[in-house]
Amino acid sequence: MKLNILLLVCTLIASTSAQTEEVVVISGHPEWPPFSWQEGDEIIGVGPELLELIFNDLGIKVQSTYTGNWKRVQEEAQSLSVI
Repeated sequence: MKLNILLLVCTLIASTSAQTEEVVVISGHPEWPPFSWQEGDEIIGVGPELLELIFNDLGIKVQSTYTGNWKRVQEEAQSLSVI
């Protein structure tokens, strides 16, 4: 359970920069209220809100997207290479 919460909060799907503005794209479990759930094309809840607070303090914008079911989110996160 603690691992799932950590994965939810720390799952970063991609990180890009547009000119001088850093953007972190996040996702999470689409059916796990109050931590995260799907609303339209976004994942909302406590997890995304917490990440937004943390990254805003660092000057980084957070974009929360619905990527699919939890298995797909984890597979996409694992397929990323970290530089």
